[in-house]
Amino acid sequence: MAVERALVLWPIKTFAFFWHYACWGFVYHAKFDMIQTTMPVTASDSSYQEYNVWFNTFVVAAFLCFGIEWVSFTQGASLLRPRIAMISSLLHGMGAVFLLWMVADAWAWFCMIYIFFIFTLPPALLESWALIAVWEERCRGCGRGVSRALGCGKPCAPWEVGCCGKGCRASCRDGVQFV
Repeated sequence: MAVERALVLWPIKTFAFFWHYACWGFVYHAKFDMIQTTMPVTASDSSYQEYNVWFNTFVVAAFLCFGIEWVSFTQGASLLRPRIAMISSLLHGMGAVFLLWMVADAWAWFCMIYIFFIFTLPPALLESWALIAVWEERCRGCGRGVSRALGCGKPCAPWEVGCCGKGCRASCRDGVQFV
């Protein structure tokens, strides 16, 4: 069940993630024009540099969020939790649409700050929560052996670290017990 679910969610999540990632790159490519359109004609170079620093700060923060999500994605953390994967995919898709719309309609550059806090940061927080949960389950003993039998008789495979939806510990005779 977990494998089939992951196989369905994987292409959706991959497409939405990389599309959002590419749109942030597109926004960075359009940086000069976006900042220039929001500045008054009499603005000095120091005001441009200040806007440029803020712009770059949020672009770097977005790419750090994508880095966290990439680690979570490669560990399979979000694919084990379909709600997180679907929410993350939806937010990435909407973030990509709004970033493209922002560049195409020449919105003010600071609109990307709102897009960051609404569509980029929440998926990173959800993915980091899922990643921490998976690492915690692996540290407790679940997921060590591919064919270790549990109390329910199901194997504890790496993609089933949730152990049939329940937590498990490495404290019983056979190495795993339900709590």
